[in-house]
Amino acid sequence: MAIIWKGYSVSRRHQSNRFMALAICSAMALVGLTGCEEKSETTGQVVASIDGEDITQRDIRSELLAENVQAAPQTQAQRSEVLERIISRKLLAIEAKKARLDKSPDYLAAVQRMREVILASMLVNERMQQFPTPSSAEVQQFINDNPQKFSGRKIYDLDQISTSVASLDKNELQKLNSNEEVVRYLTTKKHPFQRRRSKLDAVSLPKEMVNQIDKLPDGMPFIIANGQQLLINSKVNVINAPIGPKEQQNAAMEILKKQNVEKALEEQVNYRRKAVKIEYKPGYAPVESGASADKK
Repeated sequence: MAIIWKGYSVSRRHQSNRFMALAICSAMALVGLTGCEEKSETTGQVVASIDGEDITQRDIRSELLAENVQAAPQTQAQRSEVLERIISRKLLAIEAKKARLDKSPDYLAAVQRMREVILASMLVNERMQQFPTPSSAEVQQFINDNPQKFSGRKIYDLDQISTSVASLDKNELQKLNSNEEVVRYLTTKKHPFQRRRSKLDAVSLPKEMVNQIDKLPDGMPFIIANGQQLLINSKVNVINAPIGPKEQQNAAMEILKKQNVEKALEEQVNYRRKAVKIEYKPGYAPVESGASADKK
């Protein structure tokens, strides 16, 4: 029988946590940008221009950080590749402006969202700089309490099917005992899906979820409900990938600090919720955790 990991279903609290995680990841990129910049006189050095609009070294670094590349490219070929991507995007943006797409409601909404994400990321960055470093005792206790993230770390090689939750009966899915059965079921229902090989690092998972996955026989599907998307997974292979003793301390300290900042920000959000008046239109009020999933 397949498992639905309800801890990843959508509730107001989980939505808030995912936004916090997004803001924290963005803030860490900002930290990386600060750390990898060269001297100030070269940071804004112009490397190209389009009809007088400059493209600088900072633009290239920003592009790399957006792709989770922390170091600047070392060769001219790498620099040129990144620069050409920026130029292509800017040319497409010019065409979009000619078509007045920058005046559309969708564009304005996306810009507003991005502004809020950037501001939230900057706030997280500021708090991360200010937050005290966890003590050695706290770090060691965290390592002891979470072996799945350190000495017992595993990477799951998965056969993964992704599909939308719409019109699917989770009770029927739970009766299926392999991804082949899932594929036949979705095909019969003419329900669109994608199938691919994927990897899942236990570092990112709660200990309870790791324990539950480990108890499953190979090939038995387990389902992670993530909002309106279902990820139906079965283990193909499990790779032991322990983190060495020296690396454990640094990794644990980073995770702890991130968790502490996230907790502090969530408390601040909850405080602000009580301090302002929030009104919901019918059908948009938050649903309590578990209620939405149980009704489906």
